Amino acid sequence: MKKIFFIIALFMGLVLASCKEETPKFVGEWKLEKMDLAGEEIFANVLGNPTYLYNDDKTYVFKVAGQVEEGVWSLDKETLTLTPKDSEEKKILKIVEANSGKFVYKVGDDVISTVYLKK
Repeated sequence: MKKIFFIIALFMGLVLASCKEETPKFVGEWKLEKMDLAGEEIFANVLGNPTYLYNDDKTYVFKVAGQVEEGVWSLDKETLTLTPKDSEEKKILKIVEANSGKFVYKVGDDVISTVYLKK
């Protein structure tokens, strides 16, 4: 009987542990490395060395050339949706790569730009 209880308890523990939501790899603070805008490379220093902060609580803060944008983010597979606080216009980002040191995404439908961020 003790073995059955132990097996059930172990199974329940594994089930609950597997239900925990994993923190997305893009969560953290990032710096712009470069941006590819319709084939033209633009480097961070030209744009004032922007920073991007994605928090665990699904909020974000961008600092670009003295301007600050705050909002909330949501993730659906490889699509990151940003909703700024002061606007209902959502920004859709297609994640290309996200790991501990690199975050790359594409923005836009007509003129696609690729953004390269680093830790």
